[in-house]
Amino acid sequence: SVNPEDKVCGCHSLGNLTSLNIIKKILIKEKMVRVVGPLLLEQDDIVRLAAVGSLRNISATDPDTAEEMVNQDVMTPLEMFLSNYQSSPADSLKEADLNILTEAVNLLWN
Repeated sequence: SVNPEDKVCGCHSLGNLTSLNIIKKILIKEKMVRVVGPLLLEQDDIVRLAAVGSLRNISATDPDTAEEMVNQDVMTPLEMFLSNYQSSPADSLKEADLNILTEAVNLLWN
């Protein structure tokens, strides 16, 4: 969908459902991570925050899931997202940027 609200709702739904192991297995099997990852590069802050939050939730409770996410190439859009900020002075970042960056670093920790 081109509608940002649809993207946000989809990411929130995925993030909320990941507490169920059967859903997490389906998400990995169907490679939904490959669908969510590129949303990190959207222009809309809310879409990026929802995407990184859902990826963090998917990866948070199981190291095998996090490893499979890497195998499904979640790192490429995450790296591209983070590289957008590498030359930005800290005092130029908006609160939304800081929230998204915090979630992205938490995703990396997983």
